Amino acid sequence: MVLLTQKELFDAVSAKFPDLLTKPVHRPLRLTSPLYKMQLQEKTDLFKSALQGMLADISSGKDAMEVAYDTERSRLWSFGLQPMWEVSSDKQQSRLLGTESLVALHSSSWAVGLILDVLDHLLNTNVEVYLQFKFLEIEAAIRVLEVYPTFPSISVNLRPSEWMMPEVQRRVLEASHRAPGRLAFELTEYTQDDHFVRLFGEEGSLAQRLTSTLLPVLRRLREEGVTLVADDLLPGGVYRYESEAARREGRRLTDHHATESGLVLSDEWADVFHGVKFGLEWVIHSMAITKSIGADYAAVPLYARNVKDNPAYVAAVTDGHVPEEEADRLLALQALQEAAAAALRDALEKMKRRSFSLLPVFEGTVPHGAAASWGLEGVAREQGGMLFEARFPPAWFYGRIPDTPHARVPSDSPCKRRLPTQ
Repeated sequence: MVLLTQKELFDAVSAKFPDLLTKPVHRPLRLTSPLYKMQLQEKTDLFKSALQGMLADISSGKDAMEVAYDTERSRLWSFGLQPMWEVSSDKQQSRLLGTESLVALHSSSWAVGLILDVLDHLLNTNVEVYLQFKFLEIEAAIRVLEVYPTFPSISVNLRPSEWMMPEVQRRVLEASHRAPGRLAFELTEYTQDDHFVRLFGEEGSLAQRLTSTLLPVLRRLREEGVTLVADDLLPGGVYRYESEAARREGRRLTDHHATESGLVLSDEWADVFHGVKFGLEWVIHSMAITKSIGADYAAVPLYARNVKDNPAYVAAVTDGHVPEEEADRLLALQALQEAAAAALRDALEKMKRRSFSLLPVFEGTVPHGAAASWGLEGVAREQGGMLFEARFPPAWFYGRIPDTPHARVPSDSPCKRRLPTQ
């Protein structure tokens, strides 16, 4: 079987799911109320029910890959693979160079943030169940790589606290040996879980604690054959806080973001990673991406709702104030964009002096003009690309996309008329 190119996959999926930019391709689960109105315990029960159902199916003899990536089951979530494409102006020639394993909700939107509190809660209160979830994700990814010899790499996220758990280290090593060079593990930025202080202490800066405690673990695992990627890099010199909530709580980025770019690209850390991923915010601001870029961006809620470029957000991440005048608000956004761009150019220069074996990933859809002006053609990957937040079962990347009743919409649907044309 031959993998589809970026344009081929978009055309194939959008023909059956015209609103794929805003709604998951998974059969919607009938909920008693919207997820954003549910209490944490109710969402947790739904999450665990889906997990236990999958584990029961596997125990009865079903393949972990078929179970985990099933888009038709009546449950809260499944796993899905988000593509990483070769940056190319010609989307018809843009090759699939990797995928990331992510949770896909069987709900009305791609907003997985609605259940992030569930994952935090499980990790904090029920490690056994949380690790069942994580180990299922790893096993499903391995099965994809075993069943499809031509499938590119799959990466799985792990928080700093997870990396310090012996059972996780054992599972990562075992998985890496089963799929050498094709299964990657990402170090994510999250340090907010209840295990972090116990594992990393409170003495010294975040960088010092990670360097003395986590770096030796990652270095050993790399030497034993694990492929490592630094996820969601952000520059502390540009972003004082990660979000409005972080600013309200006083959580400075350099004190809580484990993959601050200065640390990851430092002489001490850089050689432990095979590749890095530039965070979505950094990509959006450095390339001045807004909904005005084009109809495809305007169709995606992230851009349509000005999530990353509204005045309150800009003020929060830069530790500024919200200007009263519209002209001053535009200047504040422009200042953030210019600072992000300067930091990205500096980071790319540093990367040229390193021996990363994997092409860098831009965690966003790179506009045509930006790809050319930044010199990214053929030397970088974009996560999502024309498909933005969409994530799919592995067979879909080969064009094996089933007909499903819930995907059908009238041919004159507004969603169908505004499909991206990159």
